[in-house]
Amino acid sequence: MWVVVSRNVGSGAQFQLSSNSAANENFENYVGCDMPKSDVDLVEFPLNLEYLEAEFFLWGSLGYGLDKFAPELADSGPPPLGAQIAKLSPLIRDVITQFGFQEVGHLRFFSIS
Repeated sequence: MWVVVSRNVGSGAQFQLSSNSAANENFENYVGCDMPKSDVDLVEFPLNLEYLEAEFFLWGSLGYGLDKFAPELADSGPPPLGAQIAKLSPLIRDVITQFGFQEVGHLRFFSIS
């Protein structure tokens, strides 16, 4: 199984791969390989989804998003238009807040990878 451990997006995206199987002899052929833009787009989609989920849950439960909660992850991007706190019971608000914190954790993981 191959796992992406870092990415550098620039003129040509580069991914470093790590294998959890030491028996793979061809690992050196894949480290630092260039990926076509279409593949980079496929990898970027889940990251964009993480941002969407984080904003959705944070705004719905706390009334603010990444720009206030984790500005280093917002990357100077604009806040969502029309986002507001939802009318939730205390139990549901707590659950949705935890979902938001979990999504922020995912984004922090991706930002150090």
